[in-house]
Amino acid sequence: MRTMIIVLLASLSFSGDCISQQLPKNHGSLATKLFLSQDDNHSLIVAFGGSEGGNTFASEQTSDVREGFLKRGFHFLAVSYFGTRGLPKTIDRISLDAIYDTIVKTSEQLDISTNNVILLGSSRGGELVLNLASNFEFKGVIALVPANITVPSLQNKKPTSSWILNQKQIEFINIDEKILKREGWLNAIEKSLAIQEKASAAFIKVENIQGFVLLTSGKADKLWPSYQMCNAMIERMEKNNFNFPYAHIAFEGGHTPATHWSEVFAFLDKHLKNK
Repeated sequence: MRTMIIVLLASLSFSGDCISQQLPKNHGSLATKLFLSQDDNHSLIVAFGGSEGGNTFASEQTSDVREGFLKRGFHFLAVSYFGTRGLPKTIDRISLDAIYDTIVKTSEQLDISTNNVILLGSSRGGELVLNLASNFEFKGVIALVPANITVPSLQNKKPTSSWILNQKQIEFINIDEKILKREGWLNAIEKSLAIQEKASAAFIKVENIQGFVLLTSGKADKLWPSYQMCNAMIERMEKNNFNFPYAHIAFEGGHTPATHWSEVFAFLDKHLKNK
């Protein structure tokens, strides 16, 4: 019989000149739900939703997705990192250290090595897992309609990073807030990317990921240019002779992370078979 465990991680506190503004309330807090596979397999999917907040991958709407992983023998940990009671209200300096610690603790409970953990994230969650995997070692990462850069939080007097690691903010792209208010995220990010130096630390170092990388994007994405950003990540991996399996599944639709799961599962079936 399949069981579900709910975990709430206590808030962490940080100090130091590297964080120039007060951290959000409940900084470092997470809520998780763990779905156990009936198969005796030592592998774990850790899933993160996007800017909708809450725990997307623990919802009834994503039950088919979870079942797809569970029947393949993966345990499934759905993570909520903002937007619900007891968690930060917005994506503002979310602690990657706290997320990693939670993954490690869950893995230890299941007797699973982090080398057998796969990260899954959609939209802003895709940005999260790419940042996480470029700093910690996992089996692989699946990023659905993600960004290839770190997007700032614009909730404060001065922009802050969406993510924080080792008490330091992950460097983020500069967004012209006037363009954002007038033209929306798509044009604001496209114009920011056009003037951003390619060597900027705001670009996620996907070449540092120590596992497979699967990207999906919408060619008609109107929220942000996921298709172009995923192509840029593939180019970056090729330039750096990336030594793990990688692929970019591009579809004709827009910013719809819930599409093309059959291709995602086919990639996993191909590259994880007999491993």
